[in-house]
Amino acid sequence: MKYFQNLILLLMLTGCLEAGTAISTYDQQKHTVKLGDSINVALPALESMQASLQSDWKRTADQYLENGATFYVHYQRTGWIEDGLLTDDELTPYVFVDGTLVAIGWTVLGGARSAGDANAAAAFNQQRSQALFDLSDALRQPQRTYKPRNSRTTCFAQKVGNNTIMNCN
Repeated sequence: MKYFQNLILLLMLTGCLEAGTAISTYDQQKHTVKLGDSINVALPALESMQASLQSDWKRTADQYLENGATFYVHYQRTGWIEDGLLTDDELTPYVFVDGTLVAIGWTVLGGARSAGDANAAAAFNQQRSQALFDLSDALRQPQRTYKPRNSRTTCFAQKVGNNTIMNCN
């Protein structure tokens, strides 16, 4: 059972790495996108910065018409709080009007409406740390059973004095 818990932990850490990579890439390249840029120039650059993210780590763009103008809001992943939620404070909106970038950030949209849960993130970090300690302890323990690949044989380790005896059936 511990093995599966540790495997789940490893998969969750993989997601953490993807988010960290995408956010780091954004921090290094965000200066390449400027107000006044065409959507055909800015959007591919922004999307390439978060190409490593799974779709559930992204937010779908909003589109709407207002007073005859076409609005397109792209949400860029620029932060991460380990609470299992995708909240506004983890994203930066890029607002295009009629194909031109006119705003970056939440101010023009009235501010972020959701925020991450720092307490949940702290609890998750504590669980992850404990799971890593458990995994480390498990890896240091001698294995009591061993099943060779492509075999029906199972071997059991038995400690006798300073020796370990393997019994296989």
